[in-house]
Amino acid sequence: MGELRIDPQQLRTRGTVNVPDQAERMARVAQDLFDGLGSLNSMSALAGDPTALRNLLQVGSDVYDELRKTVGSLNNIGVALVMTADDFHGTDEQAEKKYEHLTPAPLPPDYRDLETPGANSEDGGHVPSTPDAVDPDGYHPGR
Repeated sequence: MGELRIDPQQLRTRGTVNVPDQAERMARVAQDLFDGLGSLNSMSALAGDPTALRNLLQVGSDVYDELRKTVGSLNNIGVALVMTADDFHGTDEQAEKKYEHLTPAPLPPDYRDLETPGANSEDGGHVPSTPDAVDPDGYHPGR
């Protein structure tokens, strides 16, 4: 069997820092869009809800929904990277040696509810995400 050269420390860093940072950035973009759509909706109502503005609001709403899904997917990717690093730690001798000096780092607050797929907002709400990946060998995280 060939050798897979992956540094588990880098995977863990990507899963606990880099990917969650991108998820947070996308969440801010989504919130800015949501706020802008609220203002546009008020202006549209004052203008008698012309078709063009209603159509623009629908497009904005669709984009917002996709941004929310992206945030959830990014958070799931972060969890998957951490789980992969932990799996390497337990199964690969070279990875074990690289992992020995690491101290366990807590996962970011976004991962406080791993039983529910997707992101968790600061107000405790849930953002739906893509379904969990299913391993061909039957392993399914969280079950």
